[in-house]
Amino acid sequence: MKRRWLEACKSLMILLLVLCVIALAVMANYSQQTFRTTELSRFLTPVVSLLGLETAEAPIPPAAESSIADSTKPTLISVYTPAGRCSFYFDVAALDSVYESLGSLFGQALDTASAPETVSQTQWLQALSQESVLFSYDGSIPSGLLAAWLDAACAYDLCANQYVLSLEGDTVYLLASGETFQRFTTQLSSQALIGALESYLPDGTAFAFEVEDEKARRLDPMTLWGSGIPTVYEAVSSNPTDAKQMERLATLLGFNPYDGSSYTDSQGSIVYNETSSTLQIDPNGYLVLTNGSQTNPRFLPADSSLQASVDLVKTMLDTICEDFLGDSRLYFSQYTQEGDTVEIAFDFFLSGIPVVFPSDHAATAILENGVLTELRVHLRTYTLTQTPCQLLPQTQAAAIARPGSLLRVRYADLSGDTLSAGWVAQN
Repeated sequence: MKRRWLEACKSLMILLLVLCVIALAVMANYSQQTFRTTELSRFLTPVVSLLGLETAEAPIPPAAESSIADSTKPTLISVYTPAGRCSFYFDVAALDSVYESLGSLFGQALDTASAPETVSQTQWLQALSQESVLFSYDGSIPSGLLAAWLDAACAYDLCANQYVLSLEGDTVYLLASGETFQRFTTQLSSQALIGALESYLPDGTAFAFEVEDEKARRLDPMTLWGSGIPTVYEAVSSNPTDAKQMERLATLLGFNPYDGSSYTDSQGSIVYNETSSTLQIDPNGYLVLTNGSQTNPRFLPADSSLQASVDLVKTMLDTICEDFLGDSRLYFSQYTQEGDTVEIAFDFFLSGIPVVFPSDHAATAILENGVLTELRVHLRTYTLTQTPCQLLPQTQAAAIARPGSLLRVRYADLSGDTLSAGWVAQN
């Protein structure tokens, strides 16, 4: 009997020692990586409660610098030389390559730009008809953000969706097209621009204002026109979330899916709660994160700048979507501010073509007084197929478009399994 009692005491002591080791591990790592490991989290949650420990708020790990620099990229790059025009679009590999070659010149131009002057649309189009390179984005992008992502700086704030480096005499000008047309004088070497562009050979593309076709002339002059429009392919769309992925997302975003506070609502959405924040993911893969804390480090940008706010949102989206994107990319596409409220939007792009949702962007973040208070994300995985989209010939699309429209190709996500592209006429 006495021996059994001794053995029982030994077993109890061993158990206590094991619990002490676990407690030390929890206290050392709980605020860092413990609850980013799903299985370990499931095991340690009751131990943490038993030991009377509290959850610490840990910031989401920062994204890699290369990811932040890729927050947005041009969806069209068009080079004009004395030999003619050459354009890159609907091909992310080609766009990446050209942007890598010419982006440094763009950065230098932003870095050395003088005070801007307002010019006319005629002067803008004339600049495109001289030796030049156009960087066109799908959305109005602040010059300061572009400069930062190109390791440069810009002393002047403006938002534009198209930027041009244009050579006139020995001067390289930077022009921007947004609500108005702006022109900057730069210190960029004319020979540097000429040397960088001379290897690009004409490919038959032109802008509507450069051709004699009446159908083209009735469109917005910046509509890209060409007989060799690249083939656009259909894509398969899927909702990547299941129970395991939802738990993973909750964990990555700093929520504890195993503390008993999560539940499924009447609409089938999974809801994870904290004291001041909530994460909800519906059966269609629509994620909504709301935050009421003014001090939680997960929702605070590094500083009060727009770049820090965009970087915070990009980091969170990388955390959420990095395993889901498939063949798509997620690019910054819009920034608006009203008083102390900032709205930042990102969109999916397939082969450089935007994916459009019926009523909102792929991801929208709202920051109030410098704190992220809401994040909405469509969780999607897109996989390109080998089936070409049945696009109308551009001439037919132009014939039925409203006069003055900007004719572009867009994918439409209507919550189906297949994604197809078509022409969209934008005013």
